[in-house]
Amino acid sequence: EWTSSDHKLRFSENVSDVFGLNSISELQIVEQLLELVHPDDVITYRNTLQKAVDEVGRYQTCYRLFSPKNNRMIWIEERGNAIVDHAGKVHLFGVSADITER
Repeated sequence: EWTSSDHKLRFSENVSDVFGLNSISELQIVEQLLELVHPDDVITYRNTLQKAVDEVGRYQTCYRLFSPKNNRMIWIEERGNAIVDHAGKVHLFGVSADITER
């Protein structure tokens, strides 16, 4: 989950396994996540999320992510949805899956 008011990321515990992190607390802001995304995929990933926020709609994207625990690049598929709460804040909710073996 990402919220427009504080720009912080909130993950379920299994995301640390999917992303190959020692702890999910390693990712608290978007910039920390973007540091793990392959440089060739950062702009597309950022633009996809921004479009979902701007249009308050669904998104789907695939990107390469450096997995620190495994010391390798993995492919992540992410799907989600942007919503606006009663206070007018935009929230992104989504799921991520390691699709490297596909």
